[in-house]
Amino acid sequence: MPAREVESGIYSVGAIDWDREFFDELIPLPDGTTYNAYVIRGTEKTALIDTVDPTKGDELIENLKSIGIERLDYIISNHAEQDHSGMIPKLLELYPEARVITNERCEGFLKNLLLIPDERFTSIDDGSTLSLGDKTLKFTFTPWVHWPETMVTYLVEDKILFSCDFFGSHLATSSLFAEEGEKLLESAKRYYAEIMMPFRTAIEKNIEKISELEIAMIAPSHGPIYKDPTFIIDAYKEWISDEVKNEEEMDHAMKFYRYLVERGGKVRLYEIKEPPHEWNSPLHAFEETLKHEKHITECINNLVELAEKEKDRATFNLLQWYVDEQVEEEANDEEIINYLKLIAESGNGLLMLDRELAKRTYVPLVNEEK
Repeated sequence: MPAREVESGIYSVGAIDWDREFFDELIPLPDGTTYNAYVIRGTEKTALIDTVDPTKGDELIENLKSIGIERLDYIISNHAEQDHSGMIPKLLELYPEARVITNERCEGFLKNLLLIPDERFTSIDDGSTLSLGDKTLKFTFTPWVHWPETMVTYLVEDKILFSCDFFGSHLATSSLFAEEGEKLLESAKRYYAEIMMPFRTAIEKNIEKISELEIAMIAPSHGPIYKDPTFIIDAYKEWISDEVKNEEEMDHAMKFYRYLVERGGKVRLYEIKEPPHEWNSPLHAFEETLKHEKHITECINNLVELAEKEKDRATFNLLQWYVDEQVEEEANDEEIINYLKLIAESGNGLLMLDRELAKRTYVPLVNEEK
């Protein structure tokens, strides 16, 4: 991926990895990924925010050369993981005047992982700033998003948040900026589920922390740049929320409701008893769910028989959608039950299943029917 200008004096110099199939030997990457790095060129100093995975190091170096970076004053390390920091030792060789700017905890990790000597570091505090002349970097610590040392860098004058893994997505794309839509949302949600979800409480606190910043753009270290920050911030707020989402069940109910109204019927809503909310195990919960789905299937089948008896073809046709839907619902529950029986009480197995289930997204009926 060639270097590209994000804004005046700000360049994306990272790399696209179209072919990477797994991350951390565990997480599948159906859409590849990117390793984003950014150059901020001020009137007095030049900084590089994050680096790339060492497998793509040559591309980073070539990109720096292509925009004429002969001197690099600062290398900002938001996160010590190797896909962001792995090229720091090589860059320190190429740019002997450069200093690594990071927090104390990340500094310790980088020393242990990459054997970078003490004298190449400048440690910063939460909320501190660094002047590049006409541009100012502000550092905000965001611990456990998703390592204990993670932080974000904010470019004050341009209002750009360089968020590293925060708000990222494993999506290899030649588009520099996000093309908001289902594909991007799916990739971002999958990334959240696989990497960020165990740190939901920390993420909630850190979203509140960065809300103090006036953000015009979010530039993560994986995936495209968000010119509309609210797209991804609002998505994260929804994913970390304790509020139970029932959009799918509401859509199914309203499909029936609209049909009855269109046919001239009257709809009466009755009280629904509180459902069970305590179970002995995840397996027990899904066995009870399957039992309930089979009850719903029986109710729908009874309506189908009644529609046939009354020769009500329109209602019969409507109900076929629900019949097909129940086949899918029961199959989903049975699949999960089989997984749970296989993994038993394995904590790792439950975590992996939880991540897989979190990837599932609901496509509203209004979109299906267009």
